[in-house]
Amino acid sequence: MPLAELAAGHYERDGQGDNRKWLVNAYAEPNTSDPARPMRLTRTPGSLLYSSGLSTSCRGIWYQEGFSDKVVVADGTALKLFPTDFSAPTTMTGTLSGTDRVQMASSEAESAFLSDGDIYIAASGATTFAAVTDADFATLLSDHGQTGFSSIASIGQRLVFTYGSRLGFTDAGDFDATTTLSYYTAESSPDPLVAAVVLGNTIWLVGTQTIEPWVQTGDNTDPFSPIQVDPIMRGGKCRDSIIQMDNTLIWIGDDNGVYRLDGMTPTRMDAKDAWVTRMIAETDADDIVCSKEEIDGHAFYIINTPTGCVCLDLANGTFHKRETYGQTTWEWAYRARAGSLYFAGSRLGAKLCKLSRDYKWDDLTSASGTGTAISRKFSAHLPSMTGRRAIENVRLDGITGAGLASGQGSDPVITMEISVDGGNTFGNGRDRSTGKAGEYNKNPFWTRCGRARPGQTVFRFTFSEPIDFGALNVAVNEGL
Repeated sequence: MPLAELAAGHYERDGQGDNRKWLVNAYAEPNTSDPARPMRLTRTPGSLLYSSGLSTSCRGIWYQEGFSDKVVVADGTALKLFPTDFSAPTTMTGTLSGTDRVQMASSEAESAFLSDGDIYIAASGATTFAAVTDADFATLLSDHGQTGFSSIASIGQRLVFTYGSRLGFTDAGDFDATTTLSYYTAESSPDPLVAAVVLGNTIWLVGTQTIEPWVQTGDNTDPFSPIQVDPIMRGGKCRDSIIQMDNTLIWIGDDNGVYRLDGMTPTRMDAKDAWVTRMIAETDADDIVCSKEEIDGHAFYIINTPTGCVCLDLANGTFHKRETYGQTTWEWAYRARAGSLYFAGSRLGAKLCKLSRDYKWDDLTSASGTGTAISRKFSAHLPSMTGRRAIENVRLDGITGAGLASGQGSDPVITMEISVDGGNTFGNGRDRSTGKAGEYNKNPFWTRCGRARPGQTVFRFTFSEPIDFGALNVAVNEGL
């Protein structure tokens, strides 16, 4: 029999009888050191908790140099500043409205926060924040029959904001100064605006049906103008799905698909993964939180919902899933990058953490301690055209001999289950050792694995040990 092919991505079946693939809390990357095995699976990051944590729940997290190089966290109705060295946070003076997700936009001198439709301003390095005081903000809303702003962004030292189908703007250098004439209406297609997003020198007005690019004019009284092109005929599902990464925009479209902006063309990223589209379609727009992760040459677009979390690897166009132990979703929905460090807030509880592949547990209270297990699943697939050939043995090649000196992980095991119907049903799992410390030739090996059936035999592996393990290939009936 040939090698069983490791799944480079996760795939949920479209209907009963379809083949399914597993890649959970792991992802594929090139294995340049071994041309015979060009791909390997590696681990997603674990988490180290801030001991002080949060008081209520995270509503947003950002890293902003203007706040003394601290992580800014919307903790309920408070804004807190967390040092990156895990020392005690400080709480800014002021109170946010609402319970929705908070958005932040910054210039060199000021930062703005959008909470429950209200805009708040803080000077760079300040320890206080407050709602805007210029009465013209409220007039702009009432003149257009709106009760709150929908998004904020910063460009050219101005704050820009959307409400209804309009784009408003402040004076240059003053986020708390606007006029009742400081607005534009999306011209080519005035559909309601989901968000204004700044990429380089361009403002992309993402509507419910279309996207229009606008640029700065250099005119202080008429600062923006639309680029004279046809609008992009693909809108956005929700504000918090629009992410600036890989020198472009990636977002969830009004048809629940995942799109990348290539020039003026929206390119579908999930065309081969209808299960992703279905997950998005089944989720209310207000419950979707998207973020990005750039690590070890990979750029991931992460879609987090209350019931699932999928990650698009821009390097190879595949999706994998992330799950917190005992949950169907990954709790670390809110993310901020500070240099090479990633900080994250939970959508499941009042927790704040640092994420790293150096951490092999979740919820660590110290880098050398123990925490909550991370269950990693992946599958390998063996086609079988005819007959019922016996599967005499299965060997999993990967990192071995990485056991810890003591405690959990000192005698690590991995579990294999076998399905002969394309991954619809599985037999009982069987454990094998991946090697104690120094047992580098201890490849997991299973014998008497039943018989293949016409179609596809699926080998599903589950690994929850807090050690390194990278799968390289699955050999079936080697030597027979």
